[in-house]
Amino acid sequence: MTQPSGFPRRVATLVMDPDDEEPAPRRSSGSILVFRIGSDLALVDEAGKRLHEVCLRAPFTEADACDVELCAREALSNVIEHAYGGEAGHTIDIVALCSSSSIVVEIADEGRPASPELIEVDPGALTEDVLASIDDLAERGRGISILHALMDTIRYRTAGGRNVLTLTRKADSPKRT
Repeated sequence: MTQPSGFPRRVATLVMDPDDEEPAPRRSSGSILVFRIGSDLALVDEAGKRLHEVCLRAPFTEADACDVELCAREALSNVIEHAYGGEAGHTIDIVALCSSSSIVVEIADEGRPASPELIEVDPGALTEDVLASIDDLAERGRGISILHALMDTIRYRTAGGRNVLTLTRKADSPKRT
Protein backbone atom coordinates (compact mmCIF):
# COMPACT_ATOMS: atom_id res chain seq x y z
CA MET A 1 0.00 0.00 0.00
CA THR A 2 1.34 3.42 -0.86
CA GLN A 3 1.74 6.05 1.79
CA PRO A 4 -1.04 8.68 1.45
CA SER A 5 0.12 12.28 1.55
CA GLY A 6 -0.27 13.94 4.92
CA PHE A 7 0.35 10.75 6.90
CA PRO A 8 3.58 10.29 8.89
CA ARG A 9 5.75 7.30 8.08
CA ARG A 10 5.64 5.89 11.62
CA VAL A 11 3.86 2.56 11.75
CA ALA A 12 2.37 0.66 14.67
CA THR A 13 2.06 -3.07 14.20
CA LEU A 14 -0.23 -5.30 16.18
CA VAL A 15 -0.27 -9.00 15.42
CA MET A 16 -3.26 -10.84 16.81
CA ASP A 17 -3.18 -14.61 16.99
CA PRO A 18 -6.12 -16.77 18.09
CA ASP A 19 -3.81 -18.57 20.53
CA ASP A 20 -2.63 -15.37 22.22
CA GLU A 21 -4.64 -14.27 25.23
CA GLU A 22 -3.80 -10.59 24.77
CA PRO A 23 -2.12 -9.26 21.61
CA ALA A 24 0.51 -6.61 22.16
CA PRO A 25 1.67 -3.76 19.90
CA ARG A 26 5.15 -4.11 18.43
CA ARG A 27 5.62 -0.30 18.06
CA SER A 28 3.29 2.54 18.85
CA SER A 29 2.18 5.50 16.83
CA GLY A 30 -0.84 7.76 16.91
CA SER A 31 -1.47 7.91 13.18
CA ILE A 32 -1.03 4.52 11.54
CA LEU A 33 -2.00 1.11 12.85
CA VAL A 34 -1.20 -2.08 10.93
CA PHE A 35 -2.21 -5.47 12.25
CA ARG A 36 -3.32 -8.95 11.31
CA ILE A 37 -5.90 -11.20 12.88
CA GLY A 38 -6.77 -14.81 12.28
CA SER A 39 -10.13 -15.80 10.85
CA ASP A 40 -11.63 -16.26 14.29
CA LEU A 41 -14.75 -14.32 15.33
CA ALA A 42 -13.32 -14.11 18.87
CA LEU A 43 -10.68 -11.67 17.54
CA VAL A 44 -13.15 -9.23 16.00
CA ASP A 45 -13.90 -7.58 19.35
CA GLU A 46 -10.23 -6.82 20.07
CA ALA A 47 -9.68 -5.52 16.52
CA GLY A 48 -12.67 -3.20 16.92
CA LYS A 49 -11.31 -1.87 20.21
CA ARG A 50 -7.91 -1.16 18.65
CA LEU A 51 -9.51 0.80 15.81
CA HIS A 52 -11.64 2.70 18.32
CA GLU A 53 -8.46 3.73 20.16
CA VAL A 54 -6.83 4.94 16.94
CA CYS A 55 -9.84 7.16 16.20
CA LEU A 56 -9.62 8.76 19.62
CA ARG A 57 -5.98 9.71 19.03
CA ALA A 58 -7.11 11.90 16.14
CA PRO A 59 -9.71 14.66 16.29
CA PHE A 60 -12.61 12.22 16.27
CA THR A 61 -15.40 12.19 18.82
CA GLU A 62 -16.39 9.16 20.86
CA ALA A 63 -19.43 8.80 18.58
CA ASP A 64 -17.19 8.81 15.48
CA ALA A 65 -14.93 6.18 17.05
CA CYS A 66 -17.96 4.02 17.86
CA ASP A 67 -19.20 4.28 14.26
CA VAL A 68 -15.80 3.27 12.83
CA GLU A 69 -15.53 0.41 15.31
CA LEU A 70 -19.02 -0.86 14.46
CA CYS A 71 -18.30 -0.78 10.72
CA ALA A 72 -14.94 -2.50 11.13
CA ARG A 73 -16.48 -5.24 13.27
CA GLU A 74 -19.20 -5.78 10.69
CA ALA A 75 -16.71 -5.93 7.83
CA LEU A 76 -14.35 -8.28 9.70
CA SER A 77 -17.21 -10.60 10.66
CA ASN A 78 -18.30 -10.68 7.03
CA VAL A 79 -14.80 -11.61 5.87
CA ILE A 80 -14.67 -14.49 8.35
CA GLU A 81 -18.18 -15.70 7.62
CA HIS A 82 -18.40 -15.15 3.85
CA ALA A 83 -14.89 -14.92 2.38
CA TYR A 84 -13.50 -17.70 4.56
CA GLY A 85 -16.73 -19.63 5.14
CA GLY A 86 -16.14 -19.56 8.90
CA GLU A 87 -12.91 -21.57 8.53
CA ALA A 88 -10.11 -20.92 10.99
CA GLY A 89 -6.50 -20.72 9.87
CA HIS A 90 -6.75 -17.75 7.49
CA THR A 91 -5.62 -14.16 8.00
CA ILE A 92 -7.09 -10.69 7.66
CA ASP A 93 -4.84 -7.64 7.37
CA ILE A 94 -6.05 -4.31 8.73
CA VAL A 95 -4.47 -0.91 8.14
CA ALA A 96 -5.88 2.22 9.76
CA LEU A 97 -4.58 5.64 8.69
CA CYS A 98 -5.66 8.59 10.81
CA SER A 99 -5.13 12.22 9.92
CA SER A 100 -6.69 15.41 11.18
CA SER A 101 -9.30 15.16 8.43
CA SER A 102 -10.17 11.46 8.14
CA ILE A 103 -9.63 7.86 9.08
CA VAL A 104 -9.15 5.27 6.36
CA VAL A 105 -9.50 1.61 7.32
CA GLU A 106 -8.35 -0.99 4.83
CA ILE A 107 -9.34 -4.62 5.42
CA ALA A 108 -7.68 -7.23 3.18
CA ASP A 109 -8.18 -10.97 2.90
CA GLU A 110 -7.45 -13.84 0.51
CA GLY A 111 -10.85 -15.51 0.71
CA ARG A 112 -13.71 -15.83 -1.71
CA PRO A 113 -14.33 -12.44 -3.35
CA ALA A 114 -17.57 -10.60 -2.76
CA SER A 115 -19.58 -8.98 -5.50
CA PRO A 116 -18.29 -5.38 -5.71
CA GLU A 117 -21.63 -4.04 -6.90
CA LEU A 118 -23.27 -5.34 -3.72
CA ILE A 119 -20.73 -3.56 -1.51
CA GLU A 120 -20.14 -0.24 -3.25
CA VAL A 121 -23.71 0.54 -4.28
CA ASP A 122 -25.63 2.86 -1.99
CA PRO A 123 -28.44 0.70 -0.57
CA GLY A 124 -30.88 3.51 -1.32
CA ALA A 125 -30.07 3.14 -5.02
CA LEU A 126 -30.41 -0.65 -5.30
CA THR A 127 -32.10 -1.83 -8.49
CA GLU A 128 -34.58 -4.69 -8.69
CA ASP A 129 -31.88 -6.90 -10.29
CA VAL A 130 -29.43 -6.30 -7.45
CA LEU A 131 -32.15 -6.73 -4.84
CA ALA A 132 -33.13 -10.06 -6.38
CA SER A 133 -29.51 -11.26 -6.18
CA ILE A 134 -29.35 -10.54 -2.45
CA ASP A 135 -32.85 -11.74 -1.61
CA ASP A 136 -31.40 -14.66 0.37
CA LEU A 137 -29.79 -12.12 2.73
CA ALA A 138 -33.13 -10.62 3.74
CA GLU A 139 -33.03 -11.95 7.30
CA ARG A 140 -29.44 -10.89 7.78
CA GLY A 141 -27.38 -8.89 5.28
CA ARG A 142 -27.90 -5.50 6.87
CA GLY A 143 -24.19 -4.88 7.33
CA ILE A 144 -23.73 -3.19 3.97
CA SER A 145 -26.50 -0.74 4.87
CA ILE A 146 -24.75 0.00 8.17
CA LEU A 147 -21.46 0.67 6.36
CA HIS A 148 -23.16 3.06 3.93
CA ALA A 149 -25.04 4.82 6.70
CA LEU A 150 -21.91 5.50 8.78
CA MET A 151 -18.98 5.74 6.34
CA ASP A 152 -18.33 8.54 3.86
CA THR A 153 -16.87 6.24 1.19
CA ILE A 154 -16.70 2.50 0.68
CA ARG A 155 -14.49 0.91 -1.96
CA TYR A 156 -13.94 -2.76 -2.74
CA ARG A 157 -11.48 -4.33 -5.13
CA THR A 158 -9.97 -7.72 -5.83
CA ALA A 159 -6.47 -7.97 -7.29
CA GLY A 160 -3.72 -10.55 -7.12
CA GLY A 161 -5.86 -12.93 -5.07
CA ARG A 162 -6.53 -10.31 -2.37
CA ASN A 163 -9.85 -8.67 -1.58
CA VAL A 164 -9.54 -5.17 -0.16
CA LEU A 165 -12.35 -3.19 1.46
CA THR A 166 -11.54 0.46 2.13
CA LEU A 167 -13.73 2.44 4.51
CA THR A 168 -13.30 6.20 4.92
CA ARG A 169 -14.81 8.44 7.56
CA LYS A 170 -14.16 12.16 7.50
CA ALA A 171 -13.70 14.06 10.75
CA ASP A 172 -16.36 16.55 9.67
CA SER A 173 -18.66 13.85 8.28
CA PRO A 174 -22.31 14.73 7.87
CA LYS A 175 -22.96 11.08 8.82
CA ARG A 176 -22.20 11.71 12.48
CA THR A 177 -24.50 9.84 14.81
